[in-house]
Formats: sequence, structure tokens, C-alpha cells
Amino acid sequence: MNQKTVFRLNIICLSLLSTAVQAETTTQSTETLSQNLENIKVTTKKQKHRRENEVTGLGKLVKTAESISKEQVLGIRDLTRYDPGITVVEQGRGASSGYSVRGMDRNRVALVVDGLPQAQSYIVQAPMSTNKFAGSGAINEIEYENVKSIEISKGSNSSEYGSGALAGSVAFQTKQAADIIPEGKSWGLQTKNAYASKNSSLTHSIAFAGRSDNGLEGLLIFTDRQGHEIKGHKDAARGVQSYSRYQATTENSNGYFVMADECVGGYDVCKMNPKPPVKEEIVRETVSVQDYTGPNRFLADPLNYGSHSWLFRPGYHFNNRHYIGATVEHTEQKFDMRDMSIPSYLVPDSKKILRKRTGYLGTNPAAALSDTEGLDPNGGYGIRYATGVFHDERHTKVRFGPEYIYENPDKNTLFDYVRLSYDRQNIRLKSHMQLVHCSEWPYVDKNCRPSTDKPLSAYKSDSHSYVETHNVFQAAFKKTFELAGSKHKINGNIGYDHFKSDLQHDDYYYLQALLIDPKEKFNPDLPRPLSKADILISNKRNGRKDFPYYLTSGKTIVSRSDQCNYRGNSENYSDCSGRVIKGSSHYFALQDNMRLGKHLDLGIGVRYDYRKTHSTVNGTNTGQHKKWSWNVGVVVKPTNWLDLSYRISTGFRLPSFSEMYGWRYGHPSVLKTELKPEQSRNREAGITLKGSFGHLEASYFNNDYRDLITFGCQIGKNKICGDYGYLNGQNARLGGVNVLGKIYWNGVWDKLPDGLYTTVAYNKVKVKNASVKHNIALSTSPLFDALQPSRYVIGIGYDQPDGQWGVNLMQTYSQAKSNNELLGSKQLAETSIAQQAAKKRTRSWKTTDVSAYYNIKKFLTLRAGVYNLFNYRYTTWESVRQTASDAVNQHRNVGVYNRYAAPGRNYTVTLEMKF
Repeated sequence: MNQKTVFRLNIICLSLLSTAVQAETTTQSTETLSQNLENIKVTTKKQKHRRENEVTGLGKLVKTAESISKEQVLGIRDLTRYDPGITVVEQGRGASSGYSVRGMDRNRVALVVDGLPQAQSYIVQAPMSTNKFAGSGAINEIEYENVKSIEISKGSNSSEYGSGALAGSVAFQTKQAADIIPEGKSWGLQTKNAYASKNSSLTHSIAFAGRSDNGLEGLLIFTDRQGHEIKGHKDAARGVQSYSRYQATTENSNGYFVMADECVGGYDVCKMNPKPPVKEEIVRETVSVQDYTGPNRFLADPLNYGSHSWLFRPGYHFNNRHYIGATVEHTEQKFDMRDMSIPSYLVPDSKKILRKRTGYLGTNPAAALSDTEGLDPNGGYGIRYATGVFHDERHTKVRFGPEYIYENPDKNTLFDYVRLSYDRQNIRLKSHMQLVHCSEWPYVDKNCRPSTDKPLSAYKSDSHSYVETHNVFQAAFKKTFELAGSKHKINGNIGYDHFKSDLQHDDYYYLQALLIDPKEKFNPDLPRPLSKADILISNKRNGRKDFPYYLTSGKTIVSRSDQCNYRGNSENYSDCSGRVIKGSSHYFALQDNMRLGKHLDLGIGVRYDYRKTHSTVNGTNTGQHKKWSWNVGVVVKPTNWLDLSYRISTGFRLPSFSEMYGWRYGHPSVLKTELKPEQSRNREAGITLKGSFGHLEASYFNNDYRDLITFGCQIGKNKICGDYGYLNGQNARLGGVNVLGKIYWNGVWDKLPDGLYTTVAYNKVKVKNASVKHNIALSTSPLFDALQPSRYVIGIGYDQPDGQWGVNLMQTYSQAKSNNELLGSKQLAETSIAQQAAKKRTRSWKTTDVSAYYNIKKFLTLRAGVYNLFNYRYTTWESVRQTASDAVNQHRNVGVYNRYAAPGRNYTVTLEMKF
């Protein structure tokens, strides 16, 4: 075997070790191979792996910058495309609200970047009378081009990430200069340009890093993304759509009139061509699916998406042990969506009474008709104008702070690794709702406003701005040592966070162009005061065609009605006085991963969290919370090809800022309870087969959730409910199976091509119990719309041994959404009623994707993918879940579900350059 071939085989082996457990080999060929490589030095960068934090690795996935590029991850919905058991929570207005893991979602799945918690999903209590309001509930999305690695954990793991890791966590690690600079060089440059057809998105990213001989280094990454809504399958949007609407027309009855403002020559001349009176009629119209507005819309709401991000990490190496640096990051994202499920026309309604005005200027009779929803008797929504509802989201993240790192490669001091850091992170999530009713039907102009030349036009604005600020001090240390024949790897963490949560409600007002009714006009040439004869003549203008009314145009006034109450004495949606909660928290954590001989690994971890909050807002449930969390993991290795693993861990979630503020319903009485932390316990047992063929792991898990916070009231001894609000009222238990593996076929049979592999992933979760505590009423038992239907993903691929090219085929199959997961009961004082989370379930579906890459040059790589290769029409539960009762911004009154169809055949192309 020549040296070049041996070196290539060694690279393959190193790649295997980054994704699978190291396999011991005893064959003579391997011994020979080791001898051939004795004089070859191969240097690789350290990669994060599943067992880095916890010895079993059960429930964990790790994605690196390389795998993110290979899978062509261009957005949050691409990240977990091939990872059953974790899904993205749709926010309902274009953005996202974190992740869903093992039946829990949003704030119950921790989201951290370099140990910094990201913004909570703050859901604003909706006004009682309408769903046209501002309120985000989103969680800021992470820029993946800034990410070195992502660790996804399924199952309770608060001993690693603290509050929020009730059901799992998603932890991001930011890139450093060393991740861009190639080995042996002093600088590195990487660019990425990508296009995805499913949402017409473009991605442009450039990263530059440099290092000088005197120890200075720096990294700068800039990324720009632009895109639109995800387009559903074309078959879901075929044909045309029809709707009924009110239309203004004229009738031949008393009520004819002449407008004095338009009359030239006097009444006697103009009465020869009077205008007829107005009435409404119902018309049926047919339009394209793109132009249709209403609850039966086939297409997804139009969305304009944009993201601009830059990351700067300067640093200085004093020597090979001491480093000081800083992190500066700024990311802005926009999600501008029009809600086209809201009709742009006036929908016929037997209960709706239209107001008819006698007299109007111009030739459009619609100027005299309006509905009766106005805030002023002279207002309302004129039938001549089209209605549009727009939701604009602006997410801004700013982070900066220094860090110090000590690393001792000789490992002969008290600590092998120490990191001290301070980070100030400010995340602003602004949501702005605009209702416009001021452009001539059928056109909708987002920028129009009521004016005096547009009588009966209207505009509504409503805005919420949520700001979450964290000042975080962290200290981390690592130490490995041997003791009495055992090897220990100690990880320790200490942290302090001074935080502030601030929700501001503003820009909440109405604009209306009020129309004062036209008045009968007397002849201005007649003397004053009018004689009885003059009045008699005027009274003869009775609206008949031969004697029409003679009217002056009504006066139009633009009225602004501010809906905000800034005095702090309001307990409903109009309260704009601000919701500020401040506080601090600290924690310490210790993890010891031990190798107790050849056949046994043991991991023990513990963490203590303390949080104290306070607020000047009346009725806010602030106070102190203390919580311990822990994990124990055991790996028994009876042979070199078999691992038997067991993991038990706990999780918790402290009350969110919105839950602490409470539920307000119009009067000062607010339910104040000492909300306890939500708690969970995860037990998981697994078996792993490993070797030169790769690895295959299967595990069974049980997750118990207790004291889940829900809405309801406490029942007293007299069986009467007290005040409504948030309570620790729900319990649940789930169980399931998880399978994960990667098989290298050359390791199974050496006759097969080197580089041929298969991946497999499967996840199934079943609800075993869900209940409400006996002393809680008006609360629904846990509804598991957050559970992903059972899904498996099987892939087969080939990577050419020297990395020149590769191809991969992925088959995904999802079972139907179980109706049992959507059913529950609402507990009343002495009885209960059935509840259902959603009216619509999804059927089983399957899809096939193929992707490939080719290294055109050493520095140039072309990647391409065809998704849903066979153009299969299907709908995912994650999309339809936006109609569920527990959705962040629920889609209500949905008539047809075509708008949730997944994309048909679509393409992604990426061009990468690395120097």
C-alpha cells in the first residue's frame, strides 16, 4: 500500500471518529496500517461531539459548520430537516418561536448562545374583541454563518443549561478566527452565495480572519439574507377562487339629489340630471388565487424577509497559554407579512347594518355606504375602500463583551482550561400591526392614510416592543486527571446574570376620516330671514326625480383616537404604562465524566440556580426561586462493539416574564400566586453497536413533567373559583423510542466502495398520561399539539475518498398526526367538558431529497440539492399547527388548508470559496 493511499484512508478514519464512538480493531491489516502511518503527522481541529458534556450522549445531536454547509442549512426550518423529534415552532406571522422537543416547546426548550440565554417568547394577552392586534411571541433567530457548532439535546438537561431546559435545549457556539484560518496559514477567507427556490431566498456571506506573528488576530463575518414566504405545492394553488361582497349600486326610488358643490347654473338647471339614491347589493366575483383574500385563501400570506448580521472577534495571544479577546455582534431581521385571510372587501352578513348617506360627490355611489363598526357615528369603513392588515416584525440583537482564556496543553497546572467572560446582550423584538382602509377597491396600499379627500377611510396602528437585556459574567474551567486507575474529566461553570425584561405598548391609535352628513341647501340669493314661501319651496325638494334634494357636501374631519392609557390605572389591553421586570440570577455547575477502567464510564453532574426578580407594576408575581438539577449517566462496555447506556436527568423552567406579569381582565384584582418552577425528569436507556462499520444506537425514554404552568383558577372549599390567572396546574408523562445511526458499508464488507454510507434516524413519542390537578378549574389538560408525528429518515450517500465530490439521497416518512394527542378536557368546578386542540389533522406523507457537492477547485465548492424530488403533495403538522388553540398567533376561521401545503419540487444551489 503506497503512502498516499494510506494517508487517504486515515482521513476517512478521522472523519468516522468525529461522528461515532472509537472502535478498537485487532486485525493484522490494521496493525500494518498503523505501522505505515507512524511517520505521518495529521493535524485536525477539535470538533464538538455528542459525549463531550455527558458520557452517554443519549438524546443528543451535534452539528458543525461543515455539516451545516453540507446539509445546505439556509434557515431555521432547514436545521432540523433530517432530525426527527425536534421541530420549529411557527410564530404564525412569518417568524418562529423556538423549538419543540418531546411534547414541550417555546420557553420549555432552552436556547443559548455561548451560555447566553436568548429572548423569551413573550405572548401578549389579546384584546377580547378582535384578533387584529400586535403581539409577537417570537424568539430571535440565530445567524448560522456565525456558528461553529450546535448541540441539540432531547430530554431534561437543566444541569447543563439551567432554566428552560425542561424538555431539552439547543446550544450554539460562535466561530473564532481559528475556524476560518486554514492550518499552516496566517489568514483565511470564506464566502458563501446561495439561492433557494422554495422561498426565493438569497444568501451572501463573507468571513475573513487573520493572525499576526506578534499574537494579534481577528475575525469578521458579514451575512445578508433576503427572501419571501415559503411557496406551497403548485397543485394546492390551481384554479380560481370566488367570494361574495357588498357592492354599491343605485335604485329608482325617492332619494334623488343634486350636490350644490358640483352644480353649475343653479338648482333649476342641475335638477334635470339628478343622482339616484344608493343601495347595497351582494355580488359574486371570481379572481386568481394570488388576488383572493379571505379565510379560504389557497396560498400562504405574502412575506418579505431580510436579515443583516455582522460578527467581529478581535483577540491577542500573549503566548500559547494566555489569550484575551472580545465579541461584538449585531443582527437585524425583518418579517413583513400581509394577512390575506382578512377579506379586503365588506363581507355580506345578515347581522351587519350598512349606513346609507343621502348625497355624495363624484360618480362612485360607494362613497355613500359604510359599515357600522366605526368608533364615531360619523365614521365607519367606507365600502369604496379596500382593507389590508399588515404585521411587521423587527428583531435586533446586539452583543458585546470581553473574554480571557487560559489553556495549558501540558495539563500540569491546577486547571487545564479557564475561560472568564462578560457579555452584554440586548434583544429587541418589535411587532407592529397596521390596518389600512384608505385605498380605492380593489387595491390595497400599505402606506395610505385617511385624509379629508377620502371620507369614511380609516387606519389602525398597534405596536408592542419587547426588550430583554442580559449582563452575564461567566467562568468556566476544565481539568482532566487520573486517580486510582480511573480517569476524570471535570467541567465547572459559575455564572451571574443581571437582567431586565421590558414590554412597551405604543402606537395604539385609530385614524378616521369622519363625514358629517350633507345638509339641505337653501338658495343663497334669497333674503334673510327666509319667508314662509321660501321655506315652502325648499320643502318641495322631496327627493323625487323631478324635485331632487339640493345638498351641500358633508364636511370631512380626520379624527385621531389614541387608545393607549399611560396612567398605569388600566388593567386591560389599553394599558401602555410599560411592563418592566428586573432581577438577577446566579448559578454554579459541576460535571465529572469518569472512565472507570476499560468497560465502564460514569458521569455525574449537578447545578444550583438562584433567581430574584422585582417589579413596580401592580400585581406582578415576582420573588425568589431556588432550584437544584442533576444528571447521572452510565455506559457499560462489555465488548469493543457494544455499549449499554443509561441516563437520568432533571429539568426545570422558572416562570416566564409574561407569566409573572399575569393575566389581566379589566379590573385591579389580579391573581397573585407563588408560582413554582416547572419540573421534569428524563430516564433513558440505550444500546449502541459500534465498530469500523460506524454506529447504530437505539434508546427508550420516559419524560415526566410536573407543575406545568397553565391558566385557570383555584377552587375553594365552597367549590367557587377565585381570581383567574396562571397556576401550577398540569402534569404529564410521555414515553418513546429514538434511533440514530450511520453505517459505513466498506467497514461491513470491504468489497463495497470506500465512502459509501447510510444514515438512519427515527423518533416516536407516545402520551402516557396528562392531567389537571384536582383543585384547579377552567384549565385544560395538556394538549400535545407540540408533539411531532412519528417520523423516520433514511439516507444513502457516497463521499469520494479524497473529498472531490459526493452525493446523498434522503427519504423521509412521517406518520399522520394522532387525534388522541389533540384531545383533552377542560376542568370545571364539578365536571369537565371535552376539548380539541385543532380541527384539522395531517395525513402521513413521504418525500425524497437528493443533494451533491463537487470541489471544482481546491478553494471552490459547488453544492446543489433537489428537495421533494418526486413533487409529492403533502402538508406537515408543524404548518397546520398554526391553527391549534395553543398556537402563538392562532390562525382562526380557516376555511381550507391549502395554504399550509409544503413546497413541491424545489432547488437549492450554493457556491462556496475558501482561501
